[in-house]
Amino acid sequence: MNLGKDFVIVDTRNWYESKIGRFKNAITLPMKNFRQWPEAAESLKEFKDKTVVTYCTGGIRCEKASAFLVEQGFRNVYQLEGGIINYTKKFPDTYWEGGIFVFDERRVVEPNSKDELKYISNCYFCSEPASYYINCHNLDCDKIIVSCHKCKVENDYCCSEECRNAPNKRDKYYG
Repeated sequence: MNLGKDFVIVDTRNWYESKIGRFKNAITLPMKNFRQWPEAAESLKEFKDKTVVTYCTGGIRCEKASAFLVEQGFRNVYQLEGGIINYTKKFPDTYWEGGIFVFDERRVVEPNSKDELKYISNCYFCSEPASYYINCHNLDCDKIIVSCHKCKVENDYCCSEECRNAPNKRDKYYG
């Protein structure tokens, strides 16, 4: 991804999406959901005179984020057309690091074949490289954590012993 000039790349996705995958050197923002974009974008003001490229999974959020930045006085704003999914299909094993969180039953897509680009996050329990998310199955907790397959099964899809013993747990298991 080279525009022939210096630019800043900004992730417009939620924090848990950025935690498992992002473009090299991208700015990630601590958003729980996209409704927080206007507040989170305040931290980008120092880049107002630079070229800014926004990205997201499929292209919708980054288009909205780019329009907002232009409204705030940013002059050179672009977005990754078609999003990360299309980019990694066209250019695998290049500038994308880690997995891609998707909002379907797959939960995570791992687009890279090079080991050094496969993972940027580690399992919450054992610290092995991982990119799969679970929500703690204790509904009163519902904490989002990265977990390897072995640990999510061993821990009954929960984040702690307390949650494993909680009465208010999901009864359906995914993946």
